[in-house]
Amino acid sequence: GGGGGLYPAHRRVPTYRGLKELFQYHGFEVETVIGVGYYPFPTKVA
Repeated sequence: GGGGGLYPAHRRVPTYRGLKELFQYHGFEVETVIGVGYYPFPTKVA
C-alpha cells in the first residue's frame, strides 16, 4: 500500500517535548525553542 490510511490529508504534529527528545536522542543539544503557532488556531490556543 501507499500508506496514508483512511485520511491521506491527516498530518501528525509532534509536540515540543517529543521533538526535543528526538533531537537529544540523536546527539543534539536544544538551546532555544521558538514557537509560531499552528494554523488555523489563534496564537493563544496553539
